[in-house]
Amino acid sequence: MSNDPCIRCSYSPSLKVTGRWVIQLPISAVSQNRLSGRTSSVTRRMYSALRNKFEKLIEPVTSHIPRAEAKRRVTFTRVYAKGKRAYDDDNLTAGFKGARDVLTRLGLLLDDKAAFLEAHYSQRPGPADGVEIVIEDVDWQ
Repeated sequence: MSNDPCIRCSYSPSLKVTGRWVIQLPISAVSQNRLSGRTSSVTRRMYSALRNKFEKLIEPVTSHIPRAEAKRRVTFTRVYAKGKRAYDDDNLTAGFKGARDVLTRLGLLLDDKAAFLEAHYSQRPGPADGVEIVIEDVDWQ
């Protein structure tokens, strides 16, 4: 894995940002390895529990964010406490699927497909576990 903290990143800082909102959540971003159960029903239950945790934390802090009207750029960042290590890219991205679904359900994304969402994933050490979600309206021209 490279030293670049942004996994599979094609983030373009040159695009004009017309709106930006930051959500800080006191939740650990879970590795995909932890979401994989022995059966599909176990995996679904584990995913549902994580999605519900994201929903309980995201919904109360997003009333100031306007509903999506166009494609948005969202950066999901895992902050991990001392003694923990970085995830590889597939474990990092899969652990945010529940958050993407919650943002879509709340209308903060039109959809979580590539046509409506440019998603970026990063991770960095910090004083405690947490998640940062940055939602941006961007002038795509």
